[in-house]
Amino acid sequence: MFRDYNNVAQDPDFTQVVELDLGTVVPCCSGPKRPQDRIPVSEMKTDFESCLGAKQGFKGFQVAPERHNAVVPFQFNDKEYTLSHGSVVIAAITSCTNTSNPSVMLGAGLLAKKAIECGLSVKPYIKTSLSPGSGVVTSYLKESGVMDYLSRLGFEVVGYGCMTCIGNSGPLPDSVVEAITQVLKHYCSFSLLRLVLHVIRDVFKVFNFQLCLHCRVSTCPIYESFLIPIYSLKMIEITWVHCLP
Repeated sequence: MFRDYNNVAQDPDFTQVVELDLGTVVPCCSGPKRPQDRIPVSEMKTDFESCLGAKQGFKGFQVAPERHNAVVPFQFNDKEYTLSHGSVVIAAITSCTNTSNPSVMLGAGLLAKKAIECGLSVKPYIKTSLSPGSGVVTSYLKESGVMDYLSRLGFEVVGYGCMTCIGNSGPLPDSVVEAITQVLKHYCSFSLLRLVLHVIRDVFKVFNFQLCLHCRVSTCPIYESFLIPIYSLKMIEITWVHCLP
């Protein structure tokens, strides 16, 4: 630390020098079954399509080709909806160090603001929640004027600390559970969205495996905070599905 950086003779000798081309750094997410499986966001669609019919495993669901387009209709609040491979049923911005990061949390709030201004909304049967890392997050979201927009999309503050990430999402609507049960006959269940952690620690790896977050939701891909509203709005075409044997 205390050296002349212009004098190469004072440079320390490193056992290994690692170079990183910042141009190769791209937005990524994690999943669908294991948090250590990284996928560039730009490859989500192709990765989903290849996993859907691939052999059962960490990156395979082994869904028969004739069942890839399975669709199940259901009613929620007297309106008709459908569930299919890749449908979202839980979208949670959950508590961790990342939800104390102002840049990503304000990013989620600004995205919610734009969505509301454009007349977009989250389907009412999707279980949405926001559990920030601390009350300070709620304060700066309110002070910046974006908390109301998050709430209007359904991302209300449900508390502080571990929520959906440890299975505390609560029950899904009965009609959604019934639809999922019907689709299970076609060997599939539906997606759950979480935020991506900048650094995934071992404690989070325990929680982010399939079926750990909700017994009816078999996948747990991890996304950055501001991607959660995007996926819950279906602004990105392909989300995740996990298939049961």
